[in-house]
Amino acid sequence: LDDEFNSISVSSSNNHEINVIMWMDHRAKKQTDFINSTNHSCLKTVGNFVSLEMDPPKILWLKENMPETFNKAAHFFSLPDWLVWRFSNMNIRSICCAVCKCLYVSNETSKGWDSTFWSEIGLDELKLNNFSRIGSQVEKPFSFNRNLKISLEMVQKFGLSSNLKVGVSMIDAHAGGVGGLSI
Repeated sequence: LDDEFNSISVSSSNNHEINVIMWMDHRAKKQTDFINSTNHSCLKTVGNFVSLEMDPPKILWLKENMPETFNKAAHFFSLPDWLVWRFSNMNIRSICCAVCKCLYVSNETSKGWDSTFWSEIGLDELKLNNFSRIGSQVEKPFSFNRNLKISLEMVQKFGLSSNLKVGVSMIDAHAGGVGGLSI
């Protein structure tokens, strides 16, 4: 999305309704191989390699193959975090998505984006404004944020209660695991 949260096309058709690169899109093989060849310490947090389905290779692919789109993009979202933004107008990212899809570091000794990783893979632009393009505010799923509530637009559009709460997101497989444990 651009700086005003409008869609930007990721298609050669330049159709702005096509603004999603799905997890199963494997065009970024070259970028994935390059990122893995760096052996950066961030890779240890995801089993020593990124997969084609993660965000860094896809973002790098955009920079290399659709530079105009990359330069216009002010916000790169994984689907769960986009849903939180869409329903609340709050740009709060989940530590679940950030760690598992985008190599955010969260362990006993460190928490945050590792700027050396983004420099090494050629995405220095993502470091600007406290990593605002991939998430300046990263929170735990199930954490309470008083400001995170359903937007008036969504209340009106879908006829939902204005008392509906929006939670910090979680990757679908992780949410399913949590749901399965509570049965």
